[in-house]
Amino acid sequence: LTEGTIILFKSDSNSPANGLPGAEFDIFAADDLDTPVRSGVITNTSGNAIATGLPEGDYVLVETKAPEGYLRNTDTMTFTITAANIGGAPVQVGPFINYPQAAQLQKQDEDGNVLPGAVFSLINDDTGTVVGSGYTSDDAGIVSIDRLGPGNYTLLETQAPPEFITDTQPI
Repeated sequence: LTEGTIILFKSDSNSPANGLPGAEFDIFAADDLDTPVRSGVITNTSGNAIATGLPEGDYVLVETKAPEGYLRNTDTMTFTITAANIGGAPVQVGPFINYPQAAQLQKQDEDGNVLPGAVFSLINDDTGTVVGSGYTSDDAGIVSIDRLGPGNYTLLETQAPPEFITDTQPI
């Protein structure tokens, strides 16, 4: 055998032990970052991806597609296949961490005072469908939405805080 194998582990920033499926990577020789030696290496349901057939050398791993609901990690990771790795145990690469896509809004009145208790729905602009509801501003007036998939969204206030009128202007 003249080639080695890597096992990549992809994880969530909030739960590093939890693997993330669906991340996609390209592998480049360290001295040629223009042409990948492997494309479309995808993590499985456990967050692992295996790439085989890598000759001895230095490599750079680049995430090309993030798992749904996560931001693409733009950091690269380097690894080396040595003579000792050829035909032996796979080289462990990672963890390669992703951060969830999220949005925050602070609800305020016209004087800049924070308003807890406003309730919002989230609409996917591409489909026009409500993809989440019941997002409520906290004591600091903050509405937080985690794990957004790629796309454009609009927040629509569905219930005003006590003693206020619902703002029907989409955000």
